[in-house]
Amino acid sequence: MKPKILAALVAGLFTLAGIPQAGAEEKLVPGKDRIDVPAIGNGLCLHNLFQSGMVIQRDKPIRIWGWAELGENVTVTFGEKTQSSTAAADRSWKVELPALPASSEPRTNYETKTKHAARDHTYVIFGFVSSRPLADGRARHDYPGAR
Repeated sequence: MKPKILAALVAGLFTLAGIPQAGAEEKLVPGKDRIDVPAIGNGLCLHNLFQSGMVIQRDKPIRIWGWAELGENVTVTFGEKTQSSTAAADRSWKVELPALPASSEPRTNYETKTKHAARDHTYVIFGFVSSRPLADGRARHDYPGAR
């Protein structure tokens, strides 16, 4: 193995293992050497999975979760179905709405709200959500191609 490649591999292993290297800085100072970004914002937050234009699995319970201020009541309305939850000590909340059938027409009345904030999502469709992408590199013998 070439010496430069070997040196790079050893340095990478030291970095992954957290072993200080010669010339490495002692500690990073928050706000000066790095920028700390909170994973959860203030107020009502939904997980990033829940967006306008999403497709939700048909015929399965609808589980929606996020974060809100401690003890705040969160209400999720989807069509005529409504569920509420209270934010726990870690600010997390989750609700489960009953399953809905497939739809080709988007549902536009999906709303999550608290006493102080509301989030509306539009163009939500219920359909089949596959975990196997069409272009995954596997042969598709059940789909005849052009011959």
